[in-house]
Amino acid sequence: MLCPTTRLYPLCRCAEPSHEPSYGTRKRSRAARPETPTSTCPRRSGARKPTPEAVQQNVTVRMERQKLVTEGRLRLVAVMDEAVLHRQIGGAEVMREQLTAMLELAKLRNVTIQVIPFKEGAYASMLSSFAILNLPAGPNVVYIEGLTGDLYAEGDEVQRCLTVLNELRASALSPSASLEMIKQIRGTDHQQ
Repeated sequence: MLCPTTRLYPLCRCAEPSHEPSYGTRKRSRAARPETPTSTCPRRSGARKPTPEAVQQNVTVRMERQKLVTEGRLRLVAVMDEAVLHRQIGGAEVMREQLTAMLELAKLRNVTIQVIPFKEGAYASMLSSFAILNLPAGPNVVYIEGLTGDLYAEGDEVQRCLTVLNELRASALSPSASLEMIKQIRGTDHQQ
């Protein structure tokens, strides 16, 4: 296990630029590569309110990662639950903007978005999200977001998550059907 509180690479929570894919089930996008492994992680001991500096660092990292994706330097495959498309966070206007941005992002060759529809029922990883990072220099890493902290794993955990991801992608709508669903939800659920 790797600890997210160790000193991180410059893109903190972002795979180094490459043409290798980064896969995951995401409610929102996040990924990391710490420098040093450790067996304990103080952040996992309990949920803490992030400091303003930590919030700003996360915003900066996410903006940099978004830039790398839009430049085609990172590949993104996202599989998401239909529920995240319906749940209004920030109001109707914010959700319309988010869904519009998602549709624009999906036009890029290096981005694939798939939605698991409600009709599929329960599925693996329903209660958590994870990201699989294929790193150009070093082992692949799984990032698992949790209530009490973030977890990074290597080895067998990566293979286990790849198996789950393949099952999720098989259960999800095709990329084109997923985009049609996003357009429909944007037009009906998030009207002002």
